[in-house]
Amino acid sequence: SRFVFELGDGSLSVFNLLQLVNTARTPVNPPQPILFELAEEATGVTILKDSSPQATAADGKVTVVGPFAPGITNVQFAYTVPYSTGNLTVEQTLPLPLGRVIVLAQKVADMRVTSAQMSEQREMPADGQIYVVGQGPGLRAGDQLAVAFSNLPHDALWPRYTAVGVAVAILAAGWWGS
Repeated sequence: SRFVFELGDGSLSVFNLLQLVNTARTPVNPPQPILFELAEEATGVTILKDSSPQATAADGKVTVVGPFAPGITNVQFAYTVPYSTGNLTVEQTLPLPLGRVIVLAQKVADMRVTSAQMSEQREMPADGQIYVVGQGPGLRAGDQLAVAFSNLPHDALWPRYTAVGVAVAILAAGWWGS
């Protein structure tokens, strides 16, 4: 299983490429569906084409229903997190234990990626891009994966605030003058 992050125009795309492993010789049907709850900021949640049809996305959640056949069930979904400043933290609670944390993040300029769950980290070139690759020990069910990004490329906010300030000043002057 791994988590992949790619930068877009003012947003970060988050890809969850997960493998649910059934080591039993028979199908396993959990008493309730597996539920991945995503951050409030997450938009455009979608199930990827290589995912099991047992996974569905709705209302900012991904639900995976059993039974699970012996072997690996791929659960792959993506969502977008918009940002407007240079810092962003993506947090996701995991409903199942994770054997190992693996994070891949597209690096742009002086961007930094940090996570308490990544004990190792390095940069790696691929397809003409630089990627930050991090890994760490597993997580228990209910643990939260948190990946922090700093120095993200973003548009300056001061022009927006200046325009709003000028508009308010014009309205106030008009009101006072009338």
